[in-house]
Amino acid sequence: MHLNGLLEHLTPLPEYILMRTRAIARDPAVYPDVDNFRPERWIDPSFPTTYREPLTQYPTLRGHHQFGHGRRTCLGIDIIEHELFLAITLEA
Repeated sequence: MHLNGLLEHLTPLPEYILMRTRAIARDPAVYPDVDNFRPERWIDPSFPTTYREPLTQYPTLRGHHQFGHGRRTCLGIDIIEHELFLAITLEA
């Protein structure tokens, strides 16, 4: 058996551990009212699980499950954030 480091479970080699992205994105403990589009949850302090300060730094895409974790993190995440900033700025 091999200690894979994920919650210290023992797994036989080779073993693949996959994330359930849909389950993570629809966790009601983190994202209240998961069935509705609520962008204010990122900038309203009444949503303590997603709101972070300072708003000059957050919200960011870094650390979100859609862009992977660890060694498998999307290499273009910084480019994506800059492009989103420019697109939103030009629309305003």
